[in-house]
Amino acid sequence: MNEKKRKAGRVVWSILLIVAIAAAAILGIWHKTTAAVFHNLTQPHIRVPETDDWSGGESYWKVPYSEVSESDYVDLYVPSDVKNPPLLILVHGGGFVTNDSQSKQAVLMYRYFRDHGYACASVNYRLAQEAPFPGAIEDVKACIRFLRANGDTYGYDSERMALFGESAGGYLAIAAAMTNDAEFDSVPYIGENEEAAGDSSDIDQDEKAEEGKGTGAEGDSVSGEGVNPAIRVLIDYYGDVDFMSLDTQWKEIGYSSLVRKIANGWIQNALPKGYTDIHSYWMRKDISKMSRDELAPMLLNNYIDENLRQDSDLSVYISHGDADLTVPVTQSRDLYAKVSGIIGTGRTKLHIVKNAGHAGDEMYSDRELEKIDQFIQAHM
Repeated sequence: MNEKKRKAGRVVWSILLIVAIAAAAILGIWHKTTAAVFHNLTQPHIRVPETDDWSGGESYWKVPYSEVSESDYVDLYVPSDVKNPPLLILVHGGGFVTNDSQSKQAVLMYRYFRDHGYACASVNYRLAQEAPFPGAIEDVKACIRFLRANGDTYGYDSERMALFGESAGGYLAIAAAMTNDAEFDSVPYIGENEEAAGDSSDIDQDEKAEEGKGTGAEGDSVSGEGVNPAIRVLIDYYGDVDFMSLDTQWKEIGYSSLVRKIANGWIQNALPKGYTDIHSYWMRKDISKMSRDELAPMLLNNYIDENLRQDSDLSVYISHGDADLTVPVTQSRDLYAKVSGIIGTGRTKLHIVKNAGHAGDEMYSDRELEKIDQFIQAHM
């Protein structure tokens, strides 16, 4: 009888132990999730004035860089008190389905940097509703080529260009920086055909060299190999880098899937019927049913492996908030590990912003943007 009681007692204690472990696990998840939600709800807010009364230079609104779409334009700001300033190119986020060149994040960026001696170019591109993959990448690359060719026209140094992207824009910026001129080049920029025709004419080699200024780093002609020769510094803000690893990374972090779904409801609301994730919508095909070869053109790590070399001139700054409920911070940690493993830690920087959420205003405070400024100055 006593033996039966002991066995029954062991069973009860085993059940209680399992319940306790499960409860601890659940509480642990909800503790992490609750903390992340709290930080997202209480993070500092930066108010942006509705009007822009900047008088420090020239503003060029909605300059078309391609004739492919009315969405293909760029907003340019060039300070007048700096001769031939470097150019910071901004690529807005929004899950590939929303926002434009005047998103709050883009505005906070160009208002800070144009006041700190930079020309700024905020890129508008075709969203997923208008163009499937790789339309947005092709647009951003066309805009970069346009900006590289028109430095003298607008008054900035097209041989000193930095590229910034946030969230989906981070993906686009990485794609643009980590590919060469021969990749994603099907969207011609305005003036490109005229330049190509001029290159084929029988002109003096000195004149050709002069016309070629700004076509690549150090003014050399583009070889079509390696990373984008126009970009000296890449700044990735909480970019959606490796969507194939998202599920695994979210499980490692431990944020509640329900809370994440609620936090990212704006993305789901933008998707048409029949699509459950943004990447499938952008590809116009369920990515879960695609082969590795079919997915390859979308995978940024492939381009990094193929094009980034130890002797590349590119330097990379990566920043991510550790309370991000949209893109796991491990995306940036993994990107840093990969890039720094190739070009070294001296030209790569990972900065984790404590308690900052996705696209949080804290990421755009003067304190954080000053870090980017210092990195660009050190590596441009």
